[in-house]
Amino acid sequence: MPGAVEAGDLFGGNTRLPDFGKDGNADLAVSAPGENGHSGAAWSLPGSSGDTTARGAVASTPRRLGTAAAPKATFGSNVAGSTDTPLKGREAN
Repeated sequence: MPGAVEAGDLFGGNTRLPDFGKDGNADLAVSAPGENGHSGAAWSLPGSSGDTTARGAVASTPRRLGTAAAPKATFGSNVAGSTDTPLKGREAN
């Protein structure tokens, strides 16, 4: 996982299993709204037919997205995504 563990990050504060790659495999979106003094961050971890892995994980922060890192912005406190199509191995019953 890109980044470092810091007290108060709130890693896992919000999670979602969207299909970012549109390949039918669940990817993992996870946030840490307390990251960097509550500026916040979110990660996407690619999924495959077997599992989800940190290999290829991408971190997003306000600064990496080209905006100022506002104190207490809590970026990532709401991770949205759609799972409106069945995901391989995770079909709804």
